Amino acid sequence: MKTKVLMIMNSLNCGGEENFVMNLYRKLDLSKIQVDFLVTDTPGQKQFFENEIEKNGSKIYKVPGKIRRPLKTFHLIYQIVKENQYKVVHRHSDNSLMVLDLWAARLGGAVMCIAHSHNSNASSKTIKFLHYVFRPLLNVSAEYKYACGIEAGKWLYGKSRFRVIKNGIDVGKFALNPQIRCQMRQQLGIRDAIVIGHIGRFDTVKNHEFLISVFELLNKRNPSKYKLVLVGMGDLEKRIKRMAYEKNLEKQVIFLGRRNNTQELLQAMDLFVFPSLYEGVPLALIEAQASGTRCLVSDTISEEVAITPLVEFLPLDGGIEKWVDRIDQMSLQLDKMKEASGLVRENGYDIENIAYYFETIYRRVK
Repeated sequence: MKTKVLMIMNSLNCGGEENFVMNLYRKLDLSKIQVDFLVTDTPGQKQFFENEIEKNGSKIYKVPGKIRRPLKTFHLIYQIVKENQYKVVHRHSDNSLMVLDLWAARLGGAVMCIAHSHNSNASSKTIKFLHYVFRPLLNVSAEYKYACGIEAGKWLYGKSRFRVIKNGIDVGKFALNPQIRCQMRQQLGIRDAIVIGHIGRFDTVKNHEFLISVFELLNKRNPSKYKLVLVGMGDLEKRIKRMAYEKNLEKQVIFLGRRNNTQELLQAMDLFVFPSLYEGVPLALIEAQASGTRCLVSDTISEEVAITPLVEFLPLDGGIEKWVDRIDQMSLQLDKMKEASGLVRENGYDIENIAYYFETIYRRVK
């Protein structure tokens, strides 16, 4: 008999948390474990990973956002867990309000409630306040407490004990491949330019405005030497496109939207620049390192992410010119690190081992 697991997430769109969960999902033995999903509804919009999940025979339940309709959401989770007899509920989030979903699941009959932290801060003052209110309740409501890194764990659980589960990837897919690099650069229409890359949703925390300002000055100093490739979608995408247009960068900045071939796009990149305001342990930076690409990242990101010598930290408050200077210096040495994917695997980021661990945990429930 299969163990029934319900993954509760905010969405099935293409973000770091979602990509980690999908990496895990693809490696779980679905002949032994029934994995279904519950996400916040986006009326009239099909979410990025829905087709893949449905093709595998998994169910997707959609509920209103709990901030908008908390009682309705609570009741629906209770009902779904009860009627479908889910014994394991694995809640992925970045704040302690997830405890409401775990309570609903517990009342519906779940016997194993798992909390999993994927970030180290909140997106608004209101959420941050509620997070501190609900955090003590979360700590007594989840049997298993996981986090993508130490800072993300401290944020969600405070002084309570938790286990770090690294943001695993399919390492082999990202290993350096000169042939794919050549093909992708041809597809992007790039010959000799140095490609600066960024992968992430268009959201305030990702700090795209800072990145565009850095690139503007970089381009003024070195006209046509660099291209900026942005992968992702989000609420701020139109604003960032307009900003690039107003700065006359439309020929130098390439917006690729959501893509399911980031492992190939990373081969085409020469530098990966990531000036986020805060993060847990971003999956995109693990993937960039696995591809052998040098990374310049803000010092607001946990040092845990530096699992190879490819990562360099720089403060945001030092100003745009320091970032431009450093990118110019880094561009003098762009050889990809051939052994990087091996280092990523050695540091415990291979999703195969992480999937085996979770299979063992899930199957403790009979």
